[in-house]
Amino acid sequence: MYLCQNWDISQNLINGMILDPVKLGLIIDLRHKQGSMNVNFVGGEPTPNLHYIMKTMKNSAENIPVIWNSNLYLSEIAIKLLDGC
Repeated sequence: MYLCQNWDISQNLINGMILDPVKLGLIIDLRHKQGSMNVNFVGGEPTPNLHYIMKTMKNSAENIPVIWNSNLYLSEIAIKLLDGC
């Protein structure tokens, strides 16, 4: 039994790529200059990805709104880390 509703796509690296936070930050900057109005991070419980996303946004020079689309399960520590970011 699969526990993740997106198991079939989350385990398939053929359809995606691995980016380090510096490279993704540069891509975000480029897309913002091309007209993107925000950055969306979509997923379930965000705590496992929080470190990566915070590093990514630190490497973005653009002042762009970040939207976090999650299932609303979030630890108190994660909320404090995100407060004011």
